Amino acid sequence: MNIKKYGDSKRCDVAKALFEGAVERLRLVFLPIPTSRDGKHINGTDIEIDRIIGEIDGECLVVGYKIPRSLCDRLATRGSKYIDLNLDEKFQEENARISAMGAVGYILANFDRCVFDMRIGIVGYGRIGKELFRYLTFLGAKPRVYTTNEQSALSLSENSVDVRLTVGGVRDFSGLDLVINTAPTDLSPSFPNGIIPDGMRVIELASGENFAGVFGVERLPSIPEKMYSRSGGIAYYKAIIRFLKEECNG
Repeated sequence: MNIKKYGDSKRCDVAKALFEGAVERLRLVFLPIPTSRDGKHINGTDIEIDRIIGEIDGECLVVGYKIPRSLCDRLATRGSKYIDLNLDEKFQEENARISAMGAVGYILANFDRCVFDMRIGIVGYGRIGKELFRYLTFLGAKPRVYTTNEQSALSLSENSVDVRLTVGGVRDFSGLDLVINTAPTDLSPSFPNGIIPDGMRVIELASGENFAGVFGVERLPSIPEKMYSRSGGIAYYKAIIRFLKEECNG
């Protein structure tokens, strides 16, 4: 087993340990999640992406997340295989479940009320939003959902869910104790003068700057890495195993 890892990632460490004990004669290169933030350097390091090309040969399997197109092209010309976990739907679903579970765990540990005693709003009804809604309703909450998807809004409404169909503009969060954002969308106009109303808390799960100038937002980035690295690493490991099985069957 020959494994090289770039960047400082706990879940990559977990996946690496799992492979070292399970698979032989495999050369792996682990890249962090996301692989790069600026398109030039490996995330969390000062290592330029171009530099690692010289350390990879055609027998390697390179694994990353949102791997820059330039790196993918150069790997292909060298005959190397790669997995971009951003394109793996099952990995994305597992990541969403872990992220939603982490958010619920944070709420249960850091609020002075149970979720069924809170008026909660969920912004976005994608992978994370759906899992978050499922977990919170299981615990007795009745979240209000904000979505831009008409089909989702109709389906939720037919099931007696408090849903608001929003397309741009300001969201009305009045009456809520907690707002949880799962969507990459600018929500700063919803908080005039950057002020969160008294008695309300805001949790950010989405990437990007969605609350510019808003003071007091509680940010929970990279939950599968920072809170549940063991589960995050298992998801990483399972994605590679799926790829290898497909390669063998193909």
